[in-house]
Amino acid sequence: MQTLVAVYPSREQAEEMKVKLIDHGVPQDKIALSPESGGSGTRVRADERPSSFWEWLFGSDVDDNDRELYSDSLSGGRTAVSVYLPDGQQRDEVERLLHTHGAMDLSADVGTAADADGKAATSSEHIPIVKEELEVGKRQTEQRYHVRVYPVQRAVSETVNLRDERVVIERRPTGTYSPSEKDLSPREFDVVERHEEPVVAKTARATEEVVVSRESTEHTETVRDTVKETKVEVEKPGATPRRI
Repeated sequence: MQTLVAVYPSREQAEEMKVKLIDHGVPQDKIALSPESGGSGTRVRADERPSSFWEWLFGSDVDDNDRELYSDSLSGGRTAVSVYLPDGQQRDEVERLLHTHGAMDLSADVGTAADADGKAATSSEHIPIVKEELEVGKRQTEQRYHVRVYPVQRAVSETVNLRDERVVIERRPTGTYSPSEKDLSPREFDVVERHEEPVVAKTARATEEVVVSRESTEHTETVRDTVKETKVEVEKPGATPRRI
């Protein structure tokens, strides 16, 4: 069996928290609110509260001094919301729900409760000063160029002079020619007729070249961004706020 207690700055906030707990599945009879105080600045003693609430909240083993100490936290219109968990299975969820909806730090109030002389005990709060720093690095990116080599055809023309021969056969008078015995003997011979025709041959020669290479250069670039750091202002009544 566990009892969770959360203190809220006003009665209205405590009532809203009770509704949220009921919506969350906590039975209404397991939720109790502390009775309203007489005034916003009035300190209410434990023996001025209805005994049923304190018995329900603390049980019979808590002495009156401790009850009075806790009652100091309920002054100034503050209201306590108490949740009774029989098996403790919902503890984490209910505790998270109480804190995320404006519950006050009850232990801090108890630690600063007034002592017998009416003076508050000293306490301190440590506020870390956090400052972001800009760290600039670099990463490598790539831009890929694809190179493709392929042949293309184009029409060309050249002129060439060609020589043609043809055999001409004609008869004409011999005039004063005197035949001989050889002229009467049989014989055969060939007359060759020659012609020229174009012959095409292709040769390849390099006219220019394309060079694909990489070159590296360096440059300086300024990186601008924003960073956060913690600033603390301490306000004193009637004085200009002091920044630390």
